[in-house]
Amino acid sequence: MIRAIRLATATVSIFLAACGNLQMVPVAKMPASLAGKSVAISDIRPTKDEVSPRSFEVPNKSIFVVQSSGGSLALGLLLGPIGVLANAANIDRITKEAGESGQQSALYKIDAKEEATLVLSEPISKLINQRDVEKISLKPYVVFFIAGEKEGIDVVVKLRAEASIVVNGKPIPWVGNYAAYSKEVLPYDSLTKTMASGRAESLRAEIRGAYVELLDELIKDLSAASPPKRDIAWVKSRVLGIGMPGDIDRNAKGHLVLRNAWNDSFYNAIVFQDDKQYTFDNGPVPRDSK
Repeated sequence: MIRAIRLATATVSIFLAACGNLQMVPVAKMPASLAGKSVAISDIRPTKDEVSPRSFEVPNKSIFVVQSSGGSLALGLLLGPIGVLANAANIDRITKEAGESGQQSALYKIDAKEEATLVLSEPISKLINQRDVEKISLKPYVVFFIAGEKEGIDVVVKLRAEASIVVNGKPIPWVGNYAAYSKEVLPYDSLTKTMASGRAESLRAEIRGAYVELLDELIKDLSAASPPKRDIAWVKSRVLGIGMPGDIDRNAKGHLVLRNAWNDSFYNAIVFQDDKQYTFDNGPVPRDSK
C-alpha cells in the first residue's frame, strides 16, 4: 500500500508540473520495436488488478464497474497515508454495493471479449505478418463508470494491448491502454431495472463500433514511422477525474483522441466520441519547434 501511495504521489506531482507547462509533456510515441507488429485477441481475459484494483468484476464477461462517488484517492493523497486508506475503504464499500446491485442486470450479460472478437477477428486476420514470432496481445473489456446518481453510468470501451520490448538490453512488459469514451450514458438505475431487448442490442452495437475505432487507432500508431506533429492540452473529463495531459488530434470520425506515454512501458490513447465529454484545462497549444 505504501508503495502504491508513493507511486500515486509521484504521478500526481508529474501531472501537476505538466499542468503548469505543457511543453514538459513527453511526445506520445510507441516503442520503435513495435512498429508494424501483428496483433491478436488474447485467450486470457484482463484481471481486476490490470483494469482497476478497486473495481467490481463481472466474472467471465470482461465487464467491470468503477465508481467515484465514495471519495477521491487524489483527495486522500492530500490527507496523507491515513486519508488514502480511509478513502480507499469507502470507495471499496460503495463499489461493492453498486456492483452487486446489478447481478440481474442486462449489462452483466454482455461479454466484452465476445463482442470484440465478433468485429475484430476479420480485420486482424488481414494484418497478420507471418514473420512475427510474438504478436501484440489484445485484451478487450468494458468499464461501466458511475460518477454519481445524477450523472448516470458512462460506458468506456477498452482494449488493453500487451507486448514485450527491450530497454537498455533488458526485456520489459509494455502496455497500450486504448479506450473509447462512448456517447452512451445509461440511467443510474440500469443496474437494477430491466432493459428492453432492443435497447440492449443497441448498446452491444455501440460497443462493437467502439472496438473497430480502437483497432484503427492502434494500427495507426503501429504504422507510423514517427508520431505526427500534434497539439498538446490538459484534457479533463468525468472519467478522467483531475484530467490528463497529452497530445491531441482528431481521427477519421472527427473524434478527439488524447495520447500520452510517460515512460517506455505504458501508452494511453483515449477517444472521446462526443465533444461534450471533455474540456480543456490548459491548451491546446502547438509543441515548441525547438
